Amino acid sequence: MASRERVAALLREALGGEARVQAWEQLDPWCVLRCRLQPSATTPSSVVVKWLREHGLRTQPVQVATERASLEFLAELAFPYAPRLLAADREAGILVLEDLAPRSSLAALLRTAGAQAAAVDRRALARTMGALNAATAGKSAVYDA
Repeated sequence: MASRERVAALLREALGGEARVQAWEQLDPWCVLRCRLQPSATTPSSVVVKWLREHGLRTQPVQVATERASLEFLAELAFPYAPRLLAADREAGILVLEDLAPRSSLAALLRTAGAQAAAVDRRALARTMGALNAATAGKSAVYDA
């Protein structure tokens, strides 16, 4: 698990000294935390923290570096459907992201409501993927830089 002390320090660096974690919520089965922050005029209500696993999938530092580069690339393109990268610690393999909650996964919606009920959400996903492809088409040189 990511060091809570390091996460707290990254939050203070990124969001200012007022950023204080009120609650830590592990989002199993991933190496992801939702950190609920103390209410403040200058901080979001929560952030998402991701880190590398010790074994199994997502253990290579290059995976965090790639995700960071991807988020920075999408921010540079002003792509509105990706979380903003708020802070990162390359050595610790930690990323702190804007929390896009509340969100439900399409898979969960399909399981609980069925394909017909999820039709609107499936179309929204298709539109978002199309927007992502349109925003990034022909821009590999920008990403590679």
